Amino acid sequence: MSESHFARTPLLSLKGADYSHFDARYGIAADDTEMSRHVQWIRDAYGIRDVDRPPGLNAGLLLSEQRQFADSASSLGLQLADMLATILRRALNNRL
Repeated sequence: MSESHFARTPLLSLKGADYSHFDARYGIAADDTEMSRHVQWIRDAYGIRDVDRPPGLNAGLLLSEQRQFADSASSLGLQLADMLATILRRALNNRL
């Protein structure tokens, strides 16, 4: 379902931004022939004619890499994110 959804409506990106580092790490490798055939089939099936559009990304690698659960006592950034999330939750529940 997600493949067909994102084939029709891709994720937003900034016009003119350089995503080459992201694409090099999480993009589909050019030497992967099976995935290249699948990408071509997706483009044909959904009528995607934009050749400048990247073929996609490896969602499994993106979601499974660099996952860690840090202790917020030693991470100021994590404490700040927790405070902002709590403030937002309370504001949305009218309990600020």
